[in-house]
Amino acid sequence: MTAPKKIVYRNGRAWTLSKVRREDAEVEDFRFWYEDLTPEQRVDAVYDALEMCLKMKGVDAVPRLRRVHRLLKRSLR
Repeated sequence: MTAPKKIVYRNGRAWTLSKVRREDAEVEDFRFWYEDLTPEQRVDAVYDALEMCLKMKGVDAVPRLRRVHRLLKRSLR
């Protein structure tokens, strides 16, 4: 593996590039998601990936989840 290279764009988004062998790719991917990121960063990364995927399909934004309500039935006395 070569030394990671960090690129920062004007909007503040930072990318870190590193070259790994194909045999080590799965281990490095696991390490990135579970050791390098906090749970909040993982959620943000998945949301950003979903948003980019939907934009490529022509959808402008991620649809908002609908509220779910639970109705409890009362027993007859």
